[in-house]
Amino acid sequence: TDLRYFAVSILNNKGCRLEIPNTGVSLIIPEDAVLLDGDHLVFIALVNIENQMPVLNNGHTRLSPVVLVGPSEITLLKPAVLSFEHTAVLESSWKLNLMFSDDILNWKPILTYGQENISTPVYLQFNNQQQMSILFETMGAYALIGESISKHHHASKYIQMVPFYNRSSTDTISNETVSTLRLRFLDATTDALERCLTEEFALQNYLCDQPKEFILHDYEDQICINVDLELSSTSRINIGYKEIPLKTFWSTRFDRSCFIFIIPNLQLNNEHSSTPFIDHLAMHIDVYQPTILDSALHTRLCINTHNFLHNPGYNTSSIRQRLPVKTNKEGSKLSSLVRQKLCIVLDPPNSLGNDWRMFANNLLGINYLQYFATKSSPTEHLLTLWEARQESLVNLINVLNQIGRSDAAAILLQH
Repeated sequence: TDLRYFAVSILNNKGCRLEIPNTGVSLIIPEDAVLLDGDHLVFIALVNIENQMPVLNNGHTRLSPVVLVGPSEITLLKPAVLSFEHTAVLESSWKLNLMFSDDILNWKPILTYGQENISTPVYLQFNNQQQMSILFETMGAYALIGESISKHHHASKYIQMVPFYNRSSTDTISNETVSTLRLRFLDATTDALERCLTEEFALQNYLCDQPKEFILHDYEDQICINVDLELSSTSRINIGYKEIPLKTFWSTRFDRSCFIFIIPNLQLNNEHSSTPFIDHLAMHIDVYQPTILDSALHTRLCINTHNFLHNPGYNTSSIRQRLPVKTNKEGSKLSSLVRQKLCIVLDPPNSLGNDWRMFANNLLGINYLQYFATKSSPTEHLLTLWEARQESLVNLINVLNQIGRSDAAAILLQH
């Protein structure tokens, strides 16, 4: 396992919370969720080895990182919450499957979204900002895959294009300087971007601009990439055009692909060279599916090649902080006593319906309640999910007041 995409924590009866930096992946295990004597280690890791990932059948696409939670010998007495990002455009026509493996070799679907029933062993929720959370009780590997509902109803997913500039090197044949534009296409998730940045910086390539996001449709169409070099405000020359089969972006590990365009007649600013140079470039990039132009990506890159000699290009810290930063990771954590009191007042059903069921709908947007109804304390698991989302305590109090449960809100205000 690549330790850059791995996190470990001590687990005891107080539970634990851990995250893999710069990936959007986190895990929360509540208090008293394990029968363990003393402290033990728990980990989460990103799986990036091809034969350890779910096999994609025709038409399927992977929509999330593959996340491993372990060790397998730990038995959970209460659901934990695993959170990570996904790329599905949920408004489009998806059939979504949550995949599980206890050995990262043999995968099986354990949930089809929208078709949950009383025997479904996990709960899947899609949050805002392309985040998803899983309530689960079995250690193992999890991943989201999907396919279009039918040939006539097409699913869509978010893709990001990341542009890099390769500084000039000497062509051994022509003895001329050669510079290239490198376009990487990735799933629009933070973990995919982090891997890409690590790989490209290791090759001493320069990030030209922030990632550009667009929507890819599951439609029998080519993905066209066109790059023009701007000579003036009214003049351009084409430096490359490529047509890529949809399958390359939809059903394969396309994050490993790099599309390279040679930038003609470029000479870096070099005081020891008498050759004319260009230290500012502007390029127009178009990425589109010919029959669905509404989702096309059109962008203009401005590259200062002189500055790249002195810094790594675009400010990566701003990219790596795209996710909301929580200054206090424990800010949303409730004490055991407060949780117990909330469970006592919200668990019992009442005639007004403003019990845990209305609480679930108004606080977390949960409509499928069967998973929680089978638990001894539905409220307890709703609070665990709320803590995993790291939302504000003020919002929790407001929701309780909105559903007419000022008694529950008072518990929070008193503590």
